[in-house]
Amino acid sequence: MCDKFLRSSRIRTGYQMDESGAEGCISQSDSNFPHLLKEIQLPPPKLYYRGDLSLLSANCISIVGTRKPSEYGRRAAFNLARKLSLEGFVIVSGLAYGIDCEAHRGAIAAGGFTIAVMGNGIDVYPASTRKIRNEIAKSHLIISEYPDGTHGTKYSFPVRNRIISGLSMATIVVEAGLSSGSLITAERAGEQGRLVYAVPGNIDNVNSIGTNKLIMDGAIPLYALENVANELYEMYPNMKSENMNFKRKNKIQAENSRIDEAFMGRNKSDIKPDDIKDMDYAILGHIKKQGEQSIYALAEYFNMSVKDMSVRITILEMHGFVYSAVQLEIGRASCRERV
Repeated sequence: MCDKFLRSSRIRTGYQMDESGAEGCISQSDSNFPHLLKEIQLPPPKLYYRGDLSLLSANCISIVGTRKPSEYGRRAAFNLARKLSLEGFVIVSGLAYGIDCEAHRGAIAAGGFTIAVMGNGIDVYPASTRKIRNEIAKSHLIISEYPDGTHGTKYSFPVRNRIISGLSMATIVVEAGLSSGSLITAERAGEQGRLVYAVPGNIDNVNSIGTNKLIMDGAIPLYALENVANELYEMYPNMKSENMNFKRKNKIQAENSRIDEAFMGRNKSDIKPDDIKDMDYAILGHIKKQGEQSIYALAEYFNMSVKDMSVRITILEMHGFVYSAVQLEIGRASCRERV
């Protein structure tokens, strides 16, 4: 069945190719092939990869959903990924525009790690996701069962979804219409015996119909950011210590600790106005001009990583220039005059 897709060379509108394709390939006989993936029906015979293969041995959670999310959906995906990354989970998603990219960004913002599972060759991707795709390729992991040069089809993406769920201890669906491919991911997760969560949504939002139906059909309603990790820790007593070891090994710290590290151990009260750099003034001016801005929108505008932008916003906040609503779980930064 896979040969049908591997021979496909149809170029999809809006997709592009570059030279940063797969750097290697692993098979089921290799020691670093993920053991959870071996357990599923029809595991991929090979995985082409670019990035850090060690992430395949971590405890993973997948976050998927619509390509056209509401602002609520974006916030939910970003904050879920951020919180779970700080717990030591690796976030898995499909690098599609919308919920997938928000999940990847949330993991990166936390200083955690993320895996993108492609439905085509690693060197083929939508132009709209180029920046985050390149960041994942550089510091995280991209995998695919398809070799370089393979363009996706209407069949390859649904088939790919079994890998997203197969890598994960749990799958979270954040906003999905009835025809969303993320419902296929949830279905595969259920067949694989993994936990399936759905974020409840407004009944007047078309992209909540799928998630609300999942709940009606037996998915676990995700009513708080913490309940996924807590339930997994109850089911798997060793998981929390495994995650702690992963965090220590990869230096994933609580957000306040990372900020302290950025100031080289100085007390926040010792930070002087001279620590406000030209870039910070530029960021402040942009927020004043444009109004409330999301962290990831600011990062994209100033061509910075989400992690670095989070540090810059925190510096401005400590000086009283802005308040960061990331601390209020809504993932935005707004300007406030200093008094």
